[in-house]
Amino acid sequence: MTRDLNRKVAFGIAWMAGARAAVRGLGLISTLVLARLLVPEDFGIIAMATSIAAGLELLTLFGFDMALIQRKSLTRDDYDSAWTLNTMLGIGLGVLLVLGAGMGADFYREPRLEPVIMLLAIQYAVKNAANPGTVDFRRNLDFRWEFVTQVVPKLCGVVLTIPLAFWLRDYRALIAGMILTAFVSCAMSYLVHPHRPRPCLKGAGELFRFSRWLLLNNLITFFRNRGSTFIIGRIMGTASLGIYGLAYEVSNMPTTEMVAPINRVLGPTYVKVREDPDLLRTTFRSTFGLITILILPVSIGLAAVADPLVRVVLGDQWLATIPLIGLLAFSGAGNLMQTNTGSVHTAMGQPRFITLTGLLHVSTLLPAVIFGTYRFGLVGAAAAYALHTWVLGIWTTYAIVFRTTPIRRADVLAPCWRPLCASALMYLAVRAFLWYYPGHDSLASSLLALVAATLLGFATYVGALLGLWTAAGRPEGSETAVLWRLRHGIARLRRIGRPAAPG
Repeated sequence: MTRDLNRKVAFGIAWMAGARAAVRGLGLISTLVLARLLVPEDFGIIAMATSIAAGLELLTLFGFDMALIQRKSLTRDDYDSAWTLNTMLGIGLGVLLVLGAGMGADFYREPRLEPVIMLLAIQYAVKNAANPGTVDFRRNLDFRWEFVTQVVPKLCGVVLTIPLAFWLRDYRALIAGMILTAFVSCAMSYLVHPHRPRPCLKGAGELFRFSRWLLLNNLITFFRNRGSTFIIGRIMGTASLGIYGLAYEVSNMPTTEMVAPINRVLGPTYVKVREDPDLLRTTFRSTFGLITILILPVSIGLAAVADPLVRVVLGDQWLATIPLIGLLAFSGAGNLMQTNTGSVHTAMGQPRFITLTGLLHVSTLLPAVIFGTYRFGLVGAAAAYALHTWVLGIWTTYAIVFRTTPIRRADVLAPCWRPLCASALMYLAVRAFLWYYPGHDSLASSLLALVAATLLGFATYVGALLGLWTAAGRPEGSETAVLWRLRHGIARLRRIGRPAAPG
């Protein structure tokens, strides 16, 4: 069973990573093109509208899909009840957005927001009517159709948004792309799964009993991740919020885009092993090790190369994002060190502990962000996030995990100390190189600096990691797993490239 489970997890992560890479690749192309066509104010208006819409959407995010996944057996009434509740909540959210559009525009003192918020009502109402049958793919660790339902809608959205941006040259192109993506995503859910939902509320009570904690957690997560949007938008205005929003998106790509597909697979995986504490610990340890060895250096490296990266990729109009990306990338690195824990709590039927962790975080983070923004502007807000993540965030998360789950300190420290040390050495080496680099007076010189710094960072990290692993006696762990996969992949490539024997 363990070997079959490992195989399903590996394939599931591969499919989800591929989907996320495709989606983010399309999103990155779209962002780079739009950053050249639009101005910070356009991004700021969308950030303001989506922050209001997402805040109201939290009232509808009960996490019924996770409630279905963690159940041992399901009936048609369970699926139909989830669909009925989601559809009702989506329609209710749309009505709230239409009615509250004027108040949202008044809050930000931005009259252009009102029609934008009203249009977003369409997106959220359509998205909530998706087919609940697709949850079967995750329950059975079959993520092939998940790949399709994520990539196709994003591709359609990008294909529409970019031509519209060339034509309209303002934020209306972004809104149109978001609405189309929602329609395609909903349609795809019915194309890939045969279930056809009907109105039903027989299973509503059981769904609500599990999902109420997830709703509270979604509210807390929103204020932790998006609270700065309200604070900066209110204090500093549209243009500053556009700068901060783009910096946040770029800096947190490793966390949101590389770890998210892993977590999507781990939720149902932990459900399958929750009855065996030793197997749960082993699964957590191996996954956490892969996250830190492969993704942590990407976040730290992003912080190190922020200057040439912005000059090459975004252009001179976004130079104000450079210090923000550096700080927020450190915050993202700290967040990915914690991201694996929520799936453990959910699988063990402990969503209340996710809520408790989030409450501790948000109650200490938001005052720091408000103080930092008033005192030091955008840099102060970004610094508040980075300091809070590493000083309080990680400590409080694992203090609760160690007391409520089978996970122990050794399961966290053993896989991560070598990648942490190697990432720190990489950061120092790259920063020292860029400090002495002659300058960024042209796009060519900035591109050269980015390429050289990236190669230096990669070589430093790999060399430091292998050196520390060798000095520790080459213990079994993430390094072993990565090296084995590399050798296996190279061997397969050699067999493919070898000419067939004469018949």
